[in-house]
Formats: sequence, structure tokens, C-alpha cells
Amino acid sequence: MTIDLGDLLYIVIALIPGFIVESIARRFIPHAKRDHTFTLFSFIVYSILCYIPPFVFAFHCLYDIFVHRADDLYTFLCAAIAVLVLWPVVAAFIFVYLSKWGFFNWLQSVFHVKVDELPLKNPPIWYLRFLELSYESGRYVTVTLKNGTVINGRYDTNSYASKSLEIRDLYIEAIYDEEWHEIPDTDGIYINGDEIVSIEFNYGQTENEVLP
Repeated sequence: MTIDLGDLLYIVIALIPGFIVESIARRFIPHAKRDHTFTLFSFIVYSILCYIPPFVFAFHCLYDIFVHRADDLYTFLCAAIAVLVLWPVVAAFIFVYLSKWGFFNWLQSVFHVKVDELPLKNPPIWYLRFLELSYESGRYVTVTLKNGTVINGRYDTNSYASKSLEIRDLYIEAIYDEEWHEIPDTDGIYINGDEIVSIEFNYGQTENEVLP
């Protein structure tokens, strides 16, 4: 089967918005390693989502430009750049903002769909456990390291656990002292997965509830 230049051009146009959104999102949102098939699937999904708003809310305008006024090169190029480049950039930052805000975690919990599991063929138990916490209102954890250091913290929407099968790194957004008082003026703590011996998950949702 051969693909002529016209078909190839249509394929490229179809994937450009998805490529832009995926590229920007990867810079701001932690992600797991993905195979080429899933990456291509992401391009397609993002492209479809990017094309929906312009053609729903500005269909008649775009139809007039791309069909009836195609000979007006300046207008045609401006509209094409707006649809293929500018809008996907805006959509990407909207996506990043909603993701940081926790909107997609909330959406997945409402529909009981764990989309984050899809990139991994065999998700490690480590990742699945923290994925479950992302659907809840946070959880207090106690991390014990190989050198005996004990770290109390809160794993919440701005915390991250590695999705990799080889790496077990952890970022906890808030840390606490031995009496479970939050340590001020900190921006969380990164913990090297190779140094972790165990992690205790506390059901308490407030500082007083996790105290002995």
C-alpha cells in the first residue's frame, strides 16, 4: 500500500494539534515512558479534542474561509495557523492548568475510570497504590529510609510517585515533624526510591487524627 503526498499531508494536518498539546503537556506534567503506539494514540485523541471547539463554534466562518475563500492566501494561512498552531497551544495550557488543579483526577473518580493506568502495560503495585490516593482527599504517610530516618508527610494532589517499573522515586508536597505539626516554609521533599525501606499510610485526614 502506498500513500501519496496528498494523503500524507492530511495525516500531518490531523496530527499537528495533538503533537503540540502532547509536547507542551509533557514539559509541565510528570509522565511515564510510553511506547510509540500509545504516543500516536495520544496525538490522535488530542487532535480530535482540539478540532472540536473551532468547528463547533466557528464552523460557518471556517467553512467560508477554507472552501469559498481558499484563493485568499493571506486569510487562508491566518485561519490555518490559528486552528493548527495557536489554538492547540492555548488548549495545551488549559489542559495543564486543569491537570495541576486536579480536575482530571476528580473526573476519573466520578466516572470510576483510571485513565492514568493506560500508559503502562503492567502497572507496578507501587504506582497503583499512589494512583488510588490521587482519587481521595490526600493521605498522611510515614516513610522510613535505609539509614533509619523517618519522614512524616502528606501525599496529595501536588505530590508525585514514579510510574516507572525500575524507579520508585517519591515527591511529597508537605512534611511534618515527629508530633505531626507541619513544617513551615518548605516546598515538599523529594525522596530517592533506592533509599526507601517502607511507607506507612495513615487514614487520618487531619493532623490531629494521625497522632497516636
